[in-house]
Amino acid sequence: MTPFDRLVHDLSERFGADPVVPPGLGPDAGIVLFPVDPDLDPDDVLAERESVRRQGAFLFFYEPPTGEDEYVVGLADTPDPFAVIERLGVRGVPGPSTADIVAFLRGITATDPIDITTIAAHAVGGLFIQPPRNLRALARRVYEGCPLVYENLKAILEEEPEAAEDLNLPEDLPWHDPIEVLTAALGQGPDVFFFWDEEG
Repeated sequence: MTPFDRLVHDLSERFGADPVVPPGLGPDAGIVLFPVDPDLDPDDVLAERESVRRQGAFLFFYEPPTGEDEYVVGLADTPDPFAVIERLGVRGVPGPSTADIVAFLRGITATDPIDITTIAAHAVGGLFIQPPRNLRALARRVYEGCPLVYENLKAILEEEPEAAEDLNLPEDLPWHDPIEVLTAALGQGPDVFFFWDEEG
């Protein structure tokens, strides 16, 4: 049994879930998924990440927890999240490509490091390790590389203007200006979620 196989076995018991191979990948891909019960506290999953990293692997959410439905935890045999993104073939629908997404994320993390906690078929999320240095510059990068973040916010706020208060955004924010909107949204906290699925 390899160290990774042992880790898969230990986490399978820890999470109470049998490992499965991600869609489209073979058993030698070095990535497995654990469909876990919604009662498993996501914080308990996150608490395992540092130990997993020390063992040369990477633990992440493949389908983020909602609190209601079964969610999916992923484990890869590399500590490099970009390698995981490439292996899983994270891409947009209809675009961008996996290479474009990796380049976008590398560009952002070069100045504003992100602890990536979610890698899904068409999305990547995580936490800024420290507050972004230049929110406006970051907003421009996000709008160029992941415009759906703005489009989604705009759609929500056009349909429900009162949602601005729930999102801690100024009511007088000019919704037609993507840079202003993203600058305000990205300044709300460390959480960040990028997605590239126009059909989802």
